[in-house]
Amino acid sequence: MSCANCRFWKRGTLRRYANTERYESAETEKGSPCRAAGPLLGFCTPGDFSCSNYRKFNTKDDQVEVVINAGEPWQVWRMVPCPDCSGNGSNDSPTPGCHRCVGTGNVRAYDDGYVGEERTREHPRDREERLVRMREDRLTQARAEIAASEVEPPPVTPETPRGELAA
Repeated sequence: MSCANCRFWKRGTLRRYANTERYESAETEKGSPCRAAGPLLGFCTPGDFSCSNYRKFNTKDDQVEVVINAGEPWQVWRMVPCPDCSGNGSNDSPTPGCHRCVGTGNVRAYDDGYVGEERTREHPRDREERLVRMREDRLTQARAEIAASEVEPPPVTPETPRGELAA
């Protein structure tokens, strides 16, 4: 009846993306967070602790939270307080407003670890993909222009020279 054998004891989180998955352990030297409704919700409890909310797990997978995301880690984000201005919206610079959060106090934190900025709201991979699309569009347009210019010219007819002696 210890927390280490309880289904509410959270060992970690398995994050599944379109093509990958990543496991994040929740265990610390103090224990793991309890997911049972009640006074221990969210608190770290040691594995040998026992409480009245004990429920035996069927498999170890019961102690792992699974989060399924539709995109890749660089496409999944959440808003967090800006690390540059601590969520105030401005720092101690002479210009008003923080350069990263643009005065909002929040920025995007992506699952791949990148902390964005609110000026463009663009992840480096988004920029990379946008530039690739632009290059492909330009290439397609250039090919279409070349194909349109390769129309057969009208046949050349020999002209008789003017003012010259005709043979």
